Amino acid sequence: MKSLKAGVWAWLVVLAACDSGSETQEPPTPVASPTVVVRHDDSPLGEGYSTLERVGHVLNCMKSHGGQTVENLYSCSCRLDHIAANMRFSDFDHASIYRRYRRMPGEKGGLFRESAEGDALLAVLIRHEEAAAEACPIAQNIRVQTTAPTADE
Repeated sequence: MKSLKAGVWAWLVVLAACDSGSETQEPPTPVASPTVVVRHDDSPLGEGYSTLERVGHVLNCMKSHGGQTVENLYSCSCRLDHIAANMRFSDFDHASIYRRYRRMPGEKGGLFRESAEGDALLAVLIRHEEAAAEACPIAQNIRVQTTAPTADE
């Protein structure tokens, strides 16, 4: 306990020494906060997909295909890469929003259910997802045979 008190006193002395010349020091310059870059439709395909969006999409894909396995990681990452190569992020984001909120009941959901733009974007996203599913199949129930088959088999 005595060493703890001595340590606290030592820190107080250090802090007091550092603070004693504060009248002559300039105030610290504020650190700039990070800015969010929003890419517009003129960005090249494949760009604009943030790490957060990529990770979220891959985790949701893995969850819907049986869990977090290495096989699902590769397949789901491949699928998103395929979509990103063929669809701008702004279109992907809008289509995902329309898909998510179409199920909202009442008038609020009607804004998303009755949107020609949303229907068109969602149709494009579904087309790219189907093409990605063909290009990047999810491996399921693969059995590796470790021994040579016998004549009885």
